[in-house]
Amino acid sequence: MHVEDTRGDDVSETKELMTPSEVGEALRVDAKTVTRWAERGLIRAIKTPGGHNRFYRTDIEAIVNGEAE
Repeated sequence: MHVEDTRGDDVSETKELMTPSEVGEALRVDAKTVTRWAERGLIRAIKTPGGHNRFYRTDIEAIVNGEAE
């Protein structure tokens, strides 16, 4: 699957991506909250060809571990 970063970067590996539901579970918030954060640029997201948000697992792990800026 080919997905495009909202910043314009191409990503070919999707195994390191998470859905809004998975991110919400990890951060203990609703998936819609995760989507709103992405729309506001508070969390990095990429769009699938179908227009769905996906999130980098490393970014989410950094947030969970308190390593994110």
